[in-house]
Amino acid sequence: MKMELTLPDVDSLSGESLARIRKYLGTDFVVVGAYAAVGGKSDGQIRLDLRLQDTRSGETIDATSETGTESRLLDLVSRAGAHLRKKLGVRAVTNEEAAEVAIALPSKSETAKLYSQGLTKLRVFDALAARDLLLKAVAAEPDYALSHSELATAWAQLGYDENAKKEAKRAFDLSSNLSRAERLLVEGRYRERSLEWGRAIEIYRALVDFFPDNLDYGLALANAQLGANQWKEALDTIATLRALPPPLRDNPQIDLVETDAARALGDYKRTEMALARAVEKARAAGASLLLAKARREEAWLYENSGRQDQVEGAIREAKQLYLAANDRRGVAQAATLEGIALERQGDYWGAKKKYEESLAIYRETGNRLSVSSEYDNLGDVDLFVGDLAGARRNYAEALTIYREWAIRTEQRWSSLGSAMCSWRKGSIRKRSVVIAKRWRFAGGWEIVAGRHRRFPVWPMCSEWKGRFGSAKECGGGNRKI
Repeated sequence: MKMELTLPDVDSLSGESLARIRKYLGTDFVVVGAYAAVGGKSDGQIRLDLRLQDTRSGETIDATSETGTESRLLDLVSRAGAHLRKKLGVRAVTNEEAAEVAIALPSKSETAKLYSQGLTKLRVFDALAARDLLLKAVAAEPDYALSHSELATAWAQLGYDENAKKEAKRAFDLSSNLSRAERLLVEGRYRERSLEWGRAIEIYRALVDFFPDNLDYGLALANAQLGANQWKEALDTIATLRALPPPLRDNPQIDLVETDAARALGDYKRTEMALARAVEKARAAGASLLLAKARREEAWLYENSGRQDQVEGAIREAKQLYLAANDRRGVAQAATLEGIALERQGDYWGAKKKYEESLAIYRETGNRLSVSSEYDNLGDVDLFVGDLAGARRNYAEALTIYREWAIRTEQRWSSLGSAMCSWRKGSIRKRSVVIAKRWRFAGGWEIVAGRHRRFPVWPMCSEWKGRFGSAKECGGGNRKI
């Protein structure tokens, strides 16, 4: 939220910032503060200063300070929490509840430090640094479930699905000492990583039943239904979320999930309307990253509905927002869309530069799977411009990574691209045999991550026979982003 709303690093928030938080989260109060550490050893003193602020009036209604040692950090936090609960008129935590919380925390302060630093890196889209910190957290305390769970998230963002699945399973196996809600959430993530969508749906539905006003659980349920291709059920869940009290029901994430479900059902009118609402709400809330995602999705919609005049503006705004937030992955995704737009306009060299821009970012951030997708896109461009050696080289790079992850669908496209390189060199008769085999292998077209992706085979056939008009008419084809 802090990054989404571009909140400042201060000990006390302004009335304007508090109003934005209230609109975004629907919360009545916010706790802000800072700490100061004196000494680096376990007996070093730590001072914690907290302020309780009212998001409606913008006033600070309480301030408290607690001092303790690093080795007794939990006691320090407990005292501060008890003071705030009393000020808010909330009952004190029972001994049983306190014990449940204590047992779910890391037993070592070093683990807690590494875990919190890893979470911070994940929140600022630095999955590579997060992975390294969380690996250290796991090494420091191998039996702490939440370190494994967040490490799974880092691996997934870097494109290492098997590693993510392994860590999610480890987190699930170690989750017995967590609260019931945390246990269910850890298992839900594990089932998602394992593509056990039915079980994931059951778990998230249970969480929604237990906590019906928790928007995150409702969104998790809808996304699991999308993963299971239960698009109509996902729309039913969206309808339930729209019945929540404001401002929860007005969160643009609801509209973005509706976009995915409507698009999968082929309802492009509903898709466009949902995206328009997401843009409007995100812009009004100052939610820059949600706005960037919505504008990026709009660019994709315009691209695939022939509205080229609207593509550039949507991509440009999305990219600028990602740059401002230092979201490197978002910048790369926007650059890929720029490449797709240029390729469809016949500017293959411009498209190549954009794909290379994305490739450089994905290499830098360690996202291997996205690296393979950009090699695939570069292979397509090289093939169009007649650089068969370059195309074959790029397809080979993509295939190496796809095979590493055993991603059969994407292997098909790279294999098909390699066949094209050979086809252009062979006789008409041999070409027909090769492309027929590859086309049957590819299945003509597939849905990848909820989007249609078609390899421009038949336009190439027309081009190579000299019918350039036909090639241009049918050309293009969606790219992996």
